[in-house]
This record gives sequence, structure tokens and C-alpha cells, in this order.
Amino acid sequence: MTQGDLHSACRVLFGPWAQSDRDFLARLDLAVVRQRFRRCAMDMHPDRAAVLGRSPTALAEGFKHVEAAYRTLSQHLKSGQRIEPLVANAQRPMANDCPWTRHAPQPTQPQARPRPQAATRPPDHFWHSGLPLRPLRFGEYLYYSGRISWMQLIRALVWQAGQRPRFGQLAAQFGYLTPETILRALSHRRPSEKIGEAALRMRLLSALEQQVVLLAQAHGRRRIGDYFLESATLRAPDLEHLGRAFRQHNARVALAL
Repeated sequence: MTQGDLHSACRVLFGPWAQSDRDFLARLDLAVVRQRFRRCAMDMHPDRAAVLGRSPTALAEGFKHVEAAYRTLSQHLKSGQRIEPLVANAQRPMANDCPWTRHAPQPTQPQARPRPQAATRPPDHFWHSGLPLRPLRFGEYLYYSGRISWMQLIRALVWQAGQRPRFGQLAAQFGYLTPETILRALSHRRPSEKIGEAALRMRLLSALEQQVVLLAQAHGRRRIGDYFLESATLRAPDLEHLGRAFRQHNARVALAL
């Protein structure tokens, strides 16, 4: 296979900026490719057409491209062939790199674990009192620890809410609601009442059915950390390090309560 084939496969899995980065292939490894393939497969698998509200045909076609790209990159990486990085870019910082990549090991040296970048407080960050002594969600932890600003947190939450499957779509997929009952629940909602709450109040859903849909909705929601990776706000090693610190904070707080 040619370098053109490899660059095209990178573009399918990682986006158009992957093809424009001449050192991208040199930093790619098999674990990253597998991780990205799993994410793309989840987003584009035809079985999720009803949840995503997209055409099964379009998703099936996109999934074929994703699968072919994964196969191309996997074969290249398993073959042991390496793409040498450009000398001029070898020491370039990774702040704008693909968030799913890491430096490949040198032939004569063991692979070094990427170190997280030093924390830099955003200029529009307004919290200066340390971490609150209570359990936090991950987005809150990133804000209170000074890694993101308040507006970055808001944008991430809005993005995450937009990625979540709609309650009505899931309820219809499970056969709990019909288009007519969904419209009825929507038209009779009280102020600030959610559609699931309205449907339960109107006895269009049972409490068990509502919980099933809510669990499926939560399961289909993407993690907020994906937003910070895709927007290049944080690198993958930084996010992994912050995730450990986040879990340690919540564990300490839970023991202190």
C-alpha cells in the first residue's frame, strides 16, 4: 500500500487535519487506531440509525469506509514499517496534534510514557479557591482545578447534551411510545417538565419504562472528555492524568464524608 492510501485512511478515522500533518503516521500506533475505530464504529454503525435519526444506508456506507481505513492502518502498523518524521517537526509541541495519537517508540530506545503538560490556567477562569470538598463531575473537576474556563465547561455541556439520543426517539424504538403519544406528551408538558416526566404523569409510560429509556439515553451519551480531545483543548495523556486525579479526589471526599 502507498503513503497516499495511509493518509486517506487517517483522514477517514481522524479527520482531514490528519492528512495535512506530515508527521501524523510517524506518531501513530495500533492502540490509538483501535480506540478511534471503536469510537467511529459506535457513531456510524447501521444498527444505531434509529437512535441517531440518520439513514441506515448512509451509515452503512460510512461504516464500510471506517472499517476499510482501520484495516489499512492496522496492516501497515503490524507490518513493522515505519514512516520517519521530518527533522524540522520532530520536536514540535503536540498541543495541536490529533488527540488520539502519541509518539511512536524509536528502534533502539524503549517507549517513554507521554508526560502531561503543565497546567495553565485559562485567562477567563474566575475560580481561585481550590477544589470544593464534595464529589464532582469530571467537567466540574476540570473547571475547579483550573484546566478549563467556565465558558469552556458550558460549551462542553451543550455539546454533550447535543450528542445524547432523544428520549422520544428511544421510547419509540423500544415500542413504548408512538409518534402520536410523543406529540401528545410534548403538547401537554408543564413549564420546565421533560417529555419523559410528562409521559409518566399522563400514564403514557410506566415508571419502569421511563427508567429503561433514561438508562439507554445515558448509555448513548458521549463522554465529556471527548469534547476536550476533539477541540484540542486537552491532549490524551493530559486527560488520562486528570481522570486519575479526578477519581482520587472523589474517593478522598467520599471517605471524609
